[in-house]
Amino acid sequence: MLGKNDYERQILMRLSILALLIAFSLTGLALIWKQSALENDLAQKARTALAEANLPNVNVHFQGRDGNISGILTQETSLEAILEIVGSIDGVRTVNSQVTIAPALKVSSTSQAQKPAELAPGNFHTPSKKHVIEQFDLSQIHFVPTQAVLTEDSYPILDQLAELLKQHPKAIVEISAHTDNQGTALGQTALTQAKAEAVLQYLLTKGIDLNQLKAQGYGSARPIASNEDEAGRARNRRLELTVLQE
Repeated sequence: MLGKNDYERQILMRLSILALLIAFSLTGLALIWKQSALENDLAQKARTALAEANLPNVNVHFQGRDGNISGILTQETSLEAILEIVGSIDGVRTVNSQVTIAPALKVSSTSQAQKPAELAPGNFHTPSKKHVIEQFDLSQIHFVPTQAVLTEDSYPILDQLAELLKQHPKAIVEISAHTDNQGTALGQTALTQAKAEAVLQYLLTKGIDLNQLKAQGYGSARPIASNEDEAGRARNRRLELTVLQE
């Protein structure tokens, strides 16, 4: 039978072990939070640097200080410049490329790419919902916060979209990403372009022809609701599909 002193020593030992476990857990959570903040900061700096250099937008994702570049490009020279700029950002250790180099698209005069037009203050954009593709619900497609990285729960929805696009192989579809008015115009445009490109890239892996798709980031230029409250800003953070021609 344990004496009183032995019993108290066991209690103290267990409490000490519990305190150590809690301390280790808190330290681990702090390191994870710090790493996540670092990754988000590097990704934002990379997107801003690429936009300032007037380079094509690609997906930029970091694991610690190691960057990963993915997306669709039509010129090898653009990839070289992108890797050089991202690699030169203070704090970046390595940069890996998973970019796909695709042939340049042949764009007809009726679908010539134009700079997104901004609406006058107080005016709201009205998305087209005439075509069955335009009516497809994209509201459940999600991204990692502050990044153009699709979350896994978005894949089944994009798989359904891929099947719908296969039913309309002659349709040329614009995938557009939009956001609220928070942040700088440059950052808004860069992030929304990267999100639209991420969706496009996923659809390509499902067998959709590159010539059938166009990715466009509009930043905050096409709001569908007021940015004065969170409910309106949430509506403005969205993806849309527009059939350009069929």
